[in-house]
Amino acid sequence: MASTCSNSACGDGSALEGFATFNPVTHAFGAIVQANYAEAFALNAATNTIVDASDSDNTGAIGVVDISKSRTCTLTDAGIGGDNDGASTDSTTNVTVVSNEDGTASVINLNGSTSTPATGTPCTLNEGGTPPNSVLLSGLPGRTAGSAVDGNLHQAFLIEDGDHGVTLVQLPSTSKTQLTAGDIPTPSISTIPDTPFNAKWATKGDPYAVAVCKNRGYAVDRSFRFVVQVDLPTLKNNPSVISTDVPAGNCKGTASTLSCKNGHGVVFFPLPTLE
Repeated sequence: MASTCSNSACGDGSALEGFATFNPVTHAFGAIVQANYAEAFALNAATNTIVDASDSDNTGAIGVVDISKSRTCTLTDAGIGGDNDGASTDSTTNVTVVSNEDGTASVINLNGSTSTPATGTPCTLNEGGTPPNSVLLSGLPGRTAGSAVDGNLHQAFLIEDGDHGVTLVQLPSTSKTQLTAGDIPTPSISTIPDTPFNAKWATKGDPYAVAVCKNRGYAVDRSFRFVVQVDLPTLKNNPSVISTDVPAGNCKGTASTLSCKNGHGVVFFPLPTLE
């Protein structure tokens, strides 16, 4: 899938704004399904749907693209923020995390959801259970924006846009009819330490450079000098040590091309310089 815009500014609501399939064999795009422009989006291959994350969404609402029916439906839920930024989905449980770049993130349960009418637009996505079927997490770092979900361990790794805050959210391991605050433990929050070049870490935003793999979270700094690797069990169980500075010597303050560890779950990997 690819997010599309009619021009470099995006957000004009034109028919060219939305999503299109891309065939990697034929190198051909499918027809555009109109939707609000998305800063990021979450694809659930199990349900063939996309949850967008768009500044154009109204507070308490978000767009959900039904790929098989080539249409975008609107989900209304009081737990959805007003500045949808980063979206990621656990396709096993059909739970989506949307960060709102205001110190909150919405955990939305789409398990059992249906859309009405059966075909055509406009359409509404109806949550399973009783609305609101979501949990609004607060008290996160103020610029929390991007997110990535590990569907095997049911965890969401969240980063700030242009700052050093990181958050780990433990999600339900099984599908829920109704999602409640008791299903989401208190998130673990910390900060990435300064880079080996003595610069404050600032994660790349728009689009968000964040990923998870094998119980580790990854992010790229906005100057494209480093990829940082964060050990998620350490972030979960002992978040305060994540911010430990890297040691002086061959690591701190040098132009080393080798990885640099703080000894407490954080590793910096230098990126190649483009000539």
